Amino acid sequence: MSIIIHFLNNGDEAIKLIFLPRANYKLKAIAARVIAAAPNIEPWQYEIGIKPYNHSVISLCAENNFIDSNTIVYQIYFAVKKIYITSNKLHLLIYLEMNKQHSKAELHQAMDSILIWFLGDAFYYRHISRFKIIRRKYSKINFIPLDELKNIIQYKALN
Repeated sequence: MSIIIHFLNNGDEAIKLIFLPRANYKLKAIAARVIAAAPNIEPWQYEIGIKPYNHSVISLCAENNFIDSNTIVYQIYFAVKKIYITSNKLHLLIYLEMNKQHSKAELHQAMDSILIWFLGDAFYYRHISRFKIIRRKYSKINFIPLDELKNIIQYKALN
């Protein structure tokens, strides 16, 4: 189980401790017991899981510095490389359009956080198997803006 500490800057200085059960019901039950036994200290708030972000992925990147404070993300594109038959999960190719170059390791770590915060932890762990960062946007591959990923996952889940 992963734990995220999130600092809120909306007037009051609140600190959220978020438990990510990775779409596992047993881990979710353990996190619920931990939260029930946790003391109520003033700035701390406790949550289980991350809810999907309702706005565009670009506004999410503008609000949070996933890569660094000087990098501006203009758009994030994705393509589905493979759908695994046994798990029905997606293998994605991701291209980030931004004003600076970064290493693939930094981009992969940032993109992992972006996908979890954009899709929510339940969607991410149930529907994304892996992703690969692509440096160039190839014309042979049909890339789609990342905002459409939620619609594709919902359509895939129905079929």
